[in-house]
Amino acid sequence: MCSDGNSTFPYFRTRLSPAVKQYYKKMENINQFNELTERIESLEKDKKKKDIWDKISIFSSFLIPLSIFIAGYFLSETERKSKIAHENKEIQLAEIKAKVDQAQLVSTFLEALVDTNSYKRKLAIKSILLALPEKGEEIVMTVSNNDPDEEVKKYAKESLIDTKSNLRSKLIENIFSSNKQVRLQATEKLTTEWTKDKRLTTELISFANNRFGEEQYNKSGLINTIVVLNRIDISLIKENEKQVTEFLEKLKNLSDREQTQKHLEALIKRIN
Repeated sequence: MCSDGNSTFPYFRTRLSPAVKQYYKKMENINQFNELTERIESLEKDKKKKDIWDKISIFSSFLIPLSIFIAGYFLSETERKSKIAHENKEIQLAEIKAKVDQAQLVSTFLEALVDTNSYKRKLAIKSILLALPEKGEEIVMTVSNNDPDEEVKKYAKESLIDTKSNLRSKLIENIFSSNKQVRLQATEKLTTEWTKDKRLTTELISFANNRFGEEQYNKSGLINTIVVLNRIDISLIKENEKQVTEFLEKLKNLSDREQTQKHLEALIKRIN
């Protein structure tokens, strides 16, 4: 009998013809090849499954810290905006309080300004200019034009000149401040409230001529000086054209003119 068992198959193979033996050999090779192919396919399937899970694992390990970062960013941004809103509110409240305090202070001085005693009126003029150098100027100007006592009127005018001179000097000094915020505030005030001041051009240039240092705040101050000169009434610039031109020539010799160039060209255009 012929059996497919492993024990009998070799016996029959020895009694078969060479052609049949070759056939069986071929079949064995095919079976071995198929078995090997199945194993390879099985390993590839396992590898693909493993690759997928590895990718998921890698992506998850990246996704978790990314999620934490995004959540932290939005939380920080929310806190930052909340802090800015709170600070703005505090600034607004401080401005309101300052205006109320100014109003109360003015009302206190007004009583003295209309007092029959000329000495009290002079004292009130000096005090209000010291306490409120900007707002007080309008009130003292009114006194200098309308007070019945000529001596008080003269005193008011002289006090205005002195106070304005001190304020002008302080603002010019501040555009060269090492504090950026102070520089910006001073520059803004000069370009909005002092553009028709007759003494600003000469005093500004005289101060700036001594500030050609390498420090960043000096460079920023020179830029601010050009910005202010560009805003001053053109008739006042023309009156001091020689001094302005000499200052511009000095600016042209600066080694680093990248920031000043645009403002410098605008000022040269105004003069010409």
